[in-house]
Amino acid sequence: MSAHHRPPLLLERLLEALLPDDAASEAALGDLAEEYTTRAERVGRARNLLWYCVQAAQLSAGAFAVGLTRATVLELGGEGAMLKGIRIAGRSLARNPGYTAAFVLTLGLGIGMNTAIFSVVNGVLLAPLPYPDADRIMYVRHPAQAAGIGNLSFSFLEVDDLRRARTIDEFVEYGDWTFTVIGEQEPHRAVGGLVTSNYFDVLGLQPRAGRVLGPQDDADGDEPAMVLTYDYWTRVFGADESIIGQTVRLTALSSPKTTRIVGVLEPGTHYTGARRQDFFVNYATNDHYQSATMEDARNHRMTDVFARLAPGQTPEAAVAELEAIHAGMMQEYPEAYPERFGFTIAASRWQDELT
Repeated sequence: MSAHHRPPLLLERLLEALLPDDAASEAALGDLAEEYTTRAERVGRARNLLWYCVQAAQLSAGAFAVGLTRATVLELGGEGAMLKGIRIAGRSLARNPGYTAAFVLTLGLGIGMNTAIFSVVNGVLLAPLPYPDADRIMYVRHPAQAAGIGNLSFSFLEVDDLRRARTIDEFVEYGDWTFTVIGEQEPHRAVGGLVTSNYFDVLGLQPRAGRVLGPQDDADGDEPAMVLTYDYWTRVFGADESIIGQTVRLTALSSPKTTRIVGVLEPGTHYTGARRQDFFVNYATNDHYQSATMEDARNHRMTDVFARLAPGQTPEAAVAELEAIHAGMMQEYPEAYPERFGFTIAASRWQDELT
């Protein structure tokens, strides 16, 4: 069965937390999952997810507010039965003030959780990504299926080979690192994305102050440069625009690098890392990324890859071309792709990866 024919695990777990821990709730969860699977054959995934959220909100809010089991809520036959249930629940609450306080707190948590469920689905599963041409952005993975590894990332040499693809007009390299930041502020640890300069163009990220990284920042031997996220800028630098042009020292598996702050991004969420990024930097900030090992070793895989489809191209066409290029890489450099690992290549829309 396709994973998209089952309710998202996150939503199921949230619903489990909101419903009473009894057999009726367990049966209700099973019925809801079965109906979701049945509907998946008839309606689109987005509509099915929205339907599931509405049902989850009704179930949990009804169970808490009326104090009834899931089975009773489903079986209420009309207005009279519902009013009777509410009166019973109201008398129970009045007789037990301690329970009433717990009930009100639980109800508030239930409403909050359901709001969170809908926000997740609407903001991530249903709404398009907030990037220009978001439907063209792909995430490229390098699985080693026989070894059970979903993504080994790519080496620089491998990315260079992939750039031969005609169905892709831009490949973006991205690495997630933890840095120690030393400046006029208290020394601290922060999360930085090591990126190629086209990262900002492909994702449509604009500077609020200063500039983003450009092709001049990709050159070997260029000055280390960083672009701050809006949140990090306000939290650490107090939204002070005078910090543009100033320097801090960054350390990440290398000696401290004096790094110039060249810009601050507009407010917004950036989805490309498993962790929330505080800033983005060029490769000059990390000696390891400019080492001979990274430059020349095909099996030194440390960078994730995003890609933007060429105009008029489809994900299916891109995957077929990437598979052909990858097959040629394995044939030409067999020592870098041991058969026991079962190397493949895969790509899908970034929106789908987030869900």
